[in-house]
Amino acid sequence: MRILWITSFPPRRCGIGDYSADLTTHLARDARVAVRVLTYADGLAPGVARWDGVEISRNLDARASPHRIAREIEAFGPDLVHLQSSSFLHRPSVNRALRR
Repeated sequence: MRILWITSFPPRRCGIGDYSADLTTHLARDARVAVRVLTYADGLAPGVARWDGVEISRNLDARASPHRIAREIEAFGPDLVHLQSSSFLHRPSVNRALRR
């Protein structure tokens, strides 16, 4: 199963990021599960890296284009998309990508 988790994530300090880090690393321990987190760059270089078994895509910023988010969804091809922040739910292109 491929899971895309769209959320804040460490090093951003917040409860949502901490919760997401704990849960995604736990999920990634299962060899049948591939987890990718789409999150904010937060001053780090944008790109994709691995962290404790989780693939982290730091390609969002405060003005993240909904088209960029949709491209990330399509590129990863997840079976499940978890939107930890409701602000992502209000972007029509994200919703269209989720329906595919």
